Parts: sequence; C-alpha cells; structure tokens
Amino acid sequence: MVFALYGSTDYLSARGKAAALDQHLWLGWDESLAELDVARWMRENVPNAHIIARFDSVLIAYHAAREGFGICFLPCALADRDATLRRVDSELLVPCGSMWLLTHPDLRRTARVRRFIEFMGEAMAATRDAREGRLPVVGAGLARSRALARAR
Repeated sequence: MVFALYGSTDYLSARGKAAALDQHLWLGWDESLAELDVARWMRENVPNAHIIARFDSVLIAYHAAREGFGICFLPCALADRDATLRRVDSELLVPCGSMWLLTHPDLRRTARVRRFIEFMGEAMAATRDAREGRLPVVGAGLARSRALARAR
C-alpha cells in the first residue's frame, strides 16, 4: 500500500498548496502508529512539523483531513477517491506495508479455502493500481457520479 500527503481543498486553498511542508498544520500518528513508514518519513523529513493532533486510527485521521484541520498522509486507495481531498505533492508517495493472504497449510488445498484465495487474489490484483497510488485523482466528478447513482 502506498500513502500520499493530502489536505482538503478548503485547507489547501487557504494555506496554499505550494507552502513549505513545515509551514502546514499536520495531522500525525500517536505512539501506536509511530512505526508506520509515513510516521518515520515525517520524523526524518519534517522534524519541525507543527502537529496539531495525533491519531491512533488512519480512518479518524482521514476524517480530520477532510474537515480541513491540516495535512496528513493517507492511503491513496482511500483518499484519491475523495473529492474533498487533494494531494499536496503528486510526486510524494511513501510505500507503507504489504498485504498478505495467509492460510493454515492443512486448509489451503480445501475447495472453499482455495476458491476464497483465488477470489481475494483477483480482487487484490484488480485494485492494485489504486493501492499503489497510480489511479487518476478523482475530483469533483466522483460526487456527481454518486449523485447520479443515487438518483437511479
């Protein structure tokens, strides 16, 4: 999975997308997530970051960023699909962990487990570009397409 740095469109309009990273308000991670690759990246590259809040949940940090509290590293698969968020720097991508599909050796050859593994493998392959930050950033078109889908 790949994370990128995001801020809400309102926050970035008010603060300026091109501002130096240490001039932004940051949403960071508490000690339970301190070993995430993005937390390490922050410590190494923006040691003087003005962190206004720390979170133990990526989902809560995502909602705080959506509300315009500051900038935050978020999974591309989540944030690129959100019309209220924009990448601060489209080139800044930080790999953050891997996904594994494991099973007990005694069960991996059973039909239902085998089928589940195949299904999950196909699903993970189909979403790989989103997880690795290679999809076009969705923008306002997503909100419109959701509204059209609800109207149907």
